Amino acid sequence: MAGIFVTVDATAIEPGVGDHSIRASDVGYRTAPTDVGGVVAFPARITEAIMLTRAVDVSPAAASTAVAWGAVYLANSDGEYDSVAEWNNDGKPIEVHYGKKIYDSARRYWCDPSYTSLSPLFRGVQGVWRAENRALTIPLRDATYWLDQPIQTHQYGGTGGYDGTEEFEGVRKPKLRGLARNITPVLIDPVNLIYQYNDGPGQVLLVWEGGVGTFGYPSEGDTTNLYSGTTSAGRYRTDNSRGLFQLGTAPTYQITIDAAGHFPVAGYKYELADIARWLLTEDAGLPSDYIDTAEYAAVAAAYPYTGGWYWGPEDADTGATAVGRLLVGLGAKLIPRRDGTLGVFVLRALAGTETPVAVLDTSTAVSVTARALPSDVSPPPWRIRAGWRRNGTIQTTGLLPAITKYEPNRIAFVASATRSYTWSDTAVQSAYARPNDIGPVITALDTAVHAHALADAWGALWGVRRRLLDVVVPLDVGLALDIGDVVRVTWPMDDLDAGVLGQIVGDNLRTADSTLTLTVLV
Repeated sequence: MAGIFVTVDATAIEPGVGDHSIRASDVGYRTAPTDVGGVVAFPARITEAIMLTRAVDVSPAAASTAVAWGAVYLANSDGEYDSVAEWNNDGKPIEVHYGKKIYDSARRYWCDPSYTSLSPLFRGVQGVWRAENRALTIPLRDATYWLDQPIQTHQYGGTGGYDGTEEFEGVRKPKLRGLARNITPVLIDPVNLIYQYNDGPGQVLLVWEGGVGTFGYPSEGDTTNLYSGTTSAGRYRTDNSRGLFQLGTAPTYQITIDAAGHFPVAGYKYELADIARWLLTEDAGLPSDYIDTAEYAAVAAAYPYTGGWYWGPEDADTGATAVGRLLVGLGAKLIPRRDGTLGVFVLRALAGTETPVAVLDTSTAVSVTARALPSDVSPPPWRIRAGWRRNGTIQTTGLLPAITKYEPNRIAFVASATRSYTWSDTAVQSAYARPNDIGPVITALDTAVHAHALADAWGALWGVRRRLLDVVVPLDVGLALDIGDVVRVTWPMDDLDAGVLGQIVGDNLRTADSTLTLTVLV
């Protein structure tokens, strides 16, 4: 144990100078002459053990984001860091590594290994530094730090025309990505009856008034300037390059539309995994280095579920919440990887034929204990309803009278938040005194067949007894494993004697005792 050590390399910007790095370790370390940059000192200033936690909320309806957090505490009794506390480090990169010193038995002391041989514990970004009690605290954040701000960053200036009337100054522009139904567009020019449905390009599919589309507004084509020419009475024109349309007649009832929203650069994306991937970079501003694009492409290929989401001016979703809304429709979770990227993990029941990447037993694990499942899946649910074709505007009054005559089936749709597909098992219902009943879970899905597949997948996962196990392993064992990995847990407790397959859904790292606790769903 004496040879184990931790290093931290944190970047910050010194005002008027440029990028600098602060390097430290817990026991003192120097890089090898053969490393890039030669010999670099990591003074022994880390004063407390580092704890990092990643936790996936496995509940079907939960926000699909896992988080990692912790802090590095650097000794500052000599005032070494007094002048750096004001440096701008917000969102700048930080790396935490772990290594073992090599014992030289001939000379009887511990030697420092090369920097390239160290194992990464954490790559991410920093929160704002805090200098207090003769110490410097560096908060650790994963890349979801970039997502802790509103997803709608474009606002109206209130100068008229496409910039909205003066009442719109500072109001967020609507954002539509993928396909959405019965959404309420923003009337940005009441005089010229111009509406906006997206802050980028798109396509209007149907215009509804008072819930009715069949006898609503026929399209009169697309233009790039709605202030040139006119729109005929009873019709609408679009400027889909700007996410706009114009009516030729002032409506009597509420206007809603079905529409598709495009990304300004990536264009039209309709598979949820693709929308989530581009939402992270184009809308949330996540640097490309922080996203595992190959993983999103693989998920889109394996689960080509289609749909989308609309955010109106009153919505206040952060980037993390927005991505979560999309991934719920896949039964997936946003995962911060140890390499600093944000991946995606699709949680499904195991078939039982998977080959585990590791066996966690008395030879590799320190302990195994059970922990509680979320209350909505314990006891198991007997029914799970997966929503699809979300209704963007609930309408129970103010409907065009013709709806009852010509479109009676639409009355039920506009009055409810979502349609849903139901998985159920009466055997579960009769086996438990209080089985759970989940849903309808609001998703971004637009297709019934995909909601069907999702509900059935949730039923296969949660319609049986499940458990969460905390498995404590040595750091060397744990660092070879990651969230989503399939492992076999074999332990003298419950039904684990013969071994049970499970999936890693979280971990907790402690440098104090060089252990890592894996949370395994079995």
